[in-house]
Amino acid sequence: MRVTDNGSPVLADEEVITITVTAPAIATTTAAMEQREMAAALPETAKPAASLYPNPVHSRFTVALDAPVAQIQATIFDVKGSVLYTGKQAGGRQFQLDASALPAGQYFLRLDTPSGSQVLKFVKQ
Repeated sequence: MRVTDNGSPVLADEEVITITVTAPAIATTTAAMEQREMAAALPETAKPAASLYPNPVHSRFTVALDAPVAQIQATIFDVKGSVLYTGKQAGGRQFQLDASALPAGQYFLRLDTPSGSQVLKFVKQ
């Protein structure tokens, strides 16, 4: 390591410093906490039974409902809670969403129907 002091000449001493990390990565712990906080911040009422596939998602994915609904609002959030997409879908038991514009990462899909809400987690590759 070479050290300068605001314009002073470079010192000739060199040292080797070894750093050992024994704690888990803070970024992983922080990301897990953000995901739990995001899910907790999105209140859920009586849930329509829903699933999405394929997961991980490459471009488009399908949302399947156990029972048909008249109308559903779909909202995609990132792990920071930023809304990336909001749209209403006509009734039925399934619909598709386009995720091709999303960068790779982890996301939440909130489904709001007259009978309740549900949050699903998915990964975009």
